[in-house]
Amino acid sequence: MLTVPNELALTESRTMRAATMDRTDVLDKVKALTMLPDGLHVTTEIAADYYEVTIDVVKKVVERNRLELTENGYSVLRGQHLRDFESDNPSLSKRRAIALFSKRTMLNLGELITGSEVAKAVRTRLLDSEDERAKPAVGLEEQLALALQLIKAKDQINALTVSHADLAQRVADLEPKAEGYDDLIAAEGCFDMSAVAKILSPVTGNIGRTRLLNLLRGMGIILQGSTLPEQKYIERGYFQVRTDIVNGKAVASTVATPKGLRWLQFELREERPTLSRASQPNVLQLPQQRDRDELDGGVG
Repeated sequence: MLTVPNELALTESRTMRAATMDRTDVLDKVKALTMLPDGLHVTTEIAADYYEVTIDVVKKVVERNRLELTENGYSVLRGQHLRDFESDNPSLSKRRAIALFSKRTMLNLGELITGSEVAKAVRTRLLDSEDERAKPAVGLEEQLALALQLIKAKDQINALTVSHADLAQRVADLEPKAEGYDDLIAAEGCFDMSAVAKILSPVTGNIGRTRLLNLLRGMGIILQGSTLPEQKYIERGYFQVRTDIVNGKAVASTVATPKGLRWLQFELREERPTLSRASQPNVLQLPQQRDRDELDGGVG
């Protein structure tokens, strides 16, 4: 007899969660989900109401799983992006920032929240496939056992990768802090390219957004004739491309993650391999370390 995994397996395995991210139809089958007027997002308050938990519970789940949720559509709007969004959603009260959940984010949230009967129903619905029950059971138990072993092995690999990444991140965090980059490391959330130019001004010679984008184009980081990054740098978690609704139209914009800021700061302040592309068009020549040493009186 085929044994379906317990619904709590979804809370424990990111691999299993990733495999179900397209099943957003389950949300409305379990309980009606009320969307904002744009038809694409819900707020933290709506998310908490849907899963019948407190707002603090939702915030804690987001804090613990921010990277995964961001990959599935979670975003926080501030500044002009927030004002543009509020203009299209006048029912929202004025605030300094607003967290938005897409349907994928809501499904992801339901796979992570424990102690919610609605979230449990969502997870159960995802695993309870009528089509699978209709198939012959011969050999399926063995296949499922192997699949679960594979998922467990992948999760163990992911855990090792995260541990290694955490150690590397600590090294990256400590090095710039030693040189006075506390503002950069303390930054939370994502930053538009104007903010990136300001934050990195100590290592770029106070160049503005336009000249920074020209530099990054020449370095092969930003696409030529565009403000969007190369796909590989998005996949590495250095940048995100957000789609905002401005005057009823979808507008794509590039933002840098804290990880991306640290990477850019490291690439730009030394003679990194990336800067060897200075022969390409639109590359700004940065002052070399030895030149700055000479201006400071030389190295003793």
